[in-house]
Amino acid sequence: MPFNPLNAVGIIGASIGLRGKHQREEVDDLGSCFAFRQPTHFLTASHCVPTDVKLARIVMPGAPAPIPVASALYHPTADLALVTIDAENLSYKAYWEPFWDLVGNWTMGEDFMAFGYPMDTVISEDPGPTPRLFRGHYQRFWPHKVGSFFYVAGELSIASPSGLSGGPVFRPGAQVMVTGMVTSNLESTTYSEEVTERTRDGATVTTRLRKVVSYGVAVMLSGVADWLNQFVPAHELQRPEPPAFQP
Repeated sequence: MPFNPLNAVGIIGASIGLRGKHQREEVDDLGSCFAFRQPTHFLTASHCVPTDVKLARIVMPGAPAPIPVASALYHPTADLALVTIDAENLSYKAYWEPFWDLVGNWTMGEDFMAFGYPMDTVISEDPGPTPRLFRGHYQRFWPHKVGSFFYVAGELSIASPSGLSGGPVFRPGAQVMVTGMVTSNLESTTYSEEVTERTRDGATVTTRLRKVVSYGVAVMLSGVADWLNQFVPAHELQRPEPPAFQP
């Protein structure tokens, strides 16, 4: 079957206990996440992982129940976390195929696709995470420092709504490869219009109308490749073939 990137993306959140008549586990959604190289390994933003990792859950499309997180590793400088699940305790075989790998030959103006579960709080009759696919292009790249985080970032031509953080940014023409992961937003203020008025006493008053534009921010995964290579095994299809036997 061809790779479907949407099946590799889920929701990360925190368990808030059993609810309802059938006592199903309910999860407070904190962001998006995606399987990377292995079905058991997921990347997300550090700020999307619950403080108490024992409460962390991953909700995958089609899964019968939220999946407990076995462990979480945090990148030392980037807003990036690696969470793993315990596949042996699943009552079924992981059916989602992970993104194969990352690529680092990205360029300004390059098209991208981004997918995740941003929150609907106004337009939806049932507020909650809504799967959405975004398309755009990279506008620039720079060393991004915000709070305690520092990483090579890419600026997206789209805004990042709440809940999209942790979602993958991948190539339209090679959807098995990710270039980045959504982390946050930047806001830019521009003067969109200037109005000059003359008051009754002859004075001139100029009013500048400002417009705030939001751009999404992604951590470029090639900038943290050494860290990922240390903790995430290569995808099976990407493993090199063993050398031929030489008598």
